[in-house]
Amino acid sequence: MKVAIIVLNWNQPETTHECVDSLRNIEYRDHVIIVVDNGSDIEKYNRLLSLIKENESIKIVRSGKNLLYAGGNNFGYEYAKRFDPDYVLFLNNDTIVDRQFLRRLVDFMDKHNDVGVVSPKIYYSEKPDTIWHAGGYVNFLTGKIAHYGLREKDDSRWNVAREVDYVSGCALFIRRQVFDRIGGFDESFGIYTEDVDLCFRVKKMGYKVVYVSDSIIWHKLSISSGGNVSFFKIWNKFKSNIKFFLRHCPYYMLPITITMYLVTSVVALLILKLGFKPER
Repeated sequence: MKVAIIVLNWNQPETTHECVDSLRNIEYRDHVIIVVDNGSDIEKYNRLLSLIKENESIKIVRSGKNLLYAGGNNFGYEYAKRFDPDYVLFLNNDTIVDRQFLRRLVDFMDKHNDVGVVSPKIYYSEKPDTIWHAGGYVNFLTGKIAHYGLREKDDSRWNVAREVDYVSGCALFIRRQVFDRIGGFDESFGIYTEDVDLCFRVKKMGYKVVYVSDSIIWHKLSISSGGNVSFFKIWNKFKSNIKFFLRHCPYYMLPITITMYLVTSVVALLILKLGFKPER
């Protein structure tokens, strides 16, 4: 089964190179790596070209402008179609992968035709025994969208594959035919929640979304801060989450969902104002 691996780069040539370097060593060989330069500065783009050399299994394409996560990945997928993949993996450039991670995702999907999307177990790279993502859940009663296992030590709880509400776009593995049917990522979401929306649309088609525990990667995200947090990020996440709730929340729960989410968003802004950095 052919896999197209799409990696977005935006002004991070060294980080992207490290990701691609780890992909060179994976066991599953029937794949093509497509690096999408998502509108980087020309100096950064040239640096990317100097670090990553194209060959039969590694391609570099340039979008010309920053299309954000959804647009950049849709752009990369349009290019990937020429390789006629059976599966597509959308992978963050700030990840390092285990040698067997892709084989285990492919094997799981090959054995479960009712599954449309899967994702590996994702650890913090700076603390490899601590989980960043083990699938995700949406609680419409509280307006919460969150990861399972966040900041938890890895133990037997996280060693079983299970159905989840969504998986992170950090490493989202999907059947090509399913991605075609749903029309790709919804680019109107901006920079957040497009992965959650995609998974919910896949589930509405009758497919399952599953966390695959024996496939692992590492994410270069600070366990103490969750990355840089700003009013800009909180505001954009707020807009995207509201859009998601309006689209997918049961209508009879929508008033309480929106109310609870407004309350938690105000709390997040207060925390930011006080100088703390909440986890994404």
